Amino acid sequence: MAEHGTWPSIQRHGLRSTTALLDLFSVNGDRRRQLESQHRSKSEQIRDDTLGVSTIRDQGPMSDAALLKCLRNMTPRQWYELLNRKVFFGGDGEKG
Repeated sequence: MAEHGTWPSIQRHGLRSTTALLDLFSVNGDRRRQLESQHRSKSEQIRDDTLGVSTIRDQGPMSDAALLKCLRNMTPRQWYELLNRKVFFGGDGEKG
């Protein structure tokens, strides 16, 4: 789900995964590992003087403990990195 007010950025740069946003905003090092390879309990903002601000959404419902119970041949870190390379679409469930 995109944050309110992000449509102009989506029009300009496309709808991007977390990994693609981190690439676009040149986020590296510890900050990138924190956002891409670990659980995010809250949404986080990244900033760039030219690009502006982008919000990376939380992963509140997930937990490492729950993932360890259901993942096979994959660590929680690998799961978060896989998940952050994806873009998801969902409808609101309303019928027109």
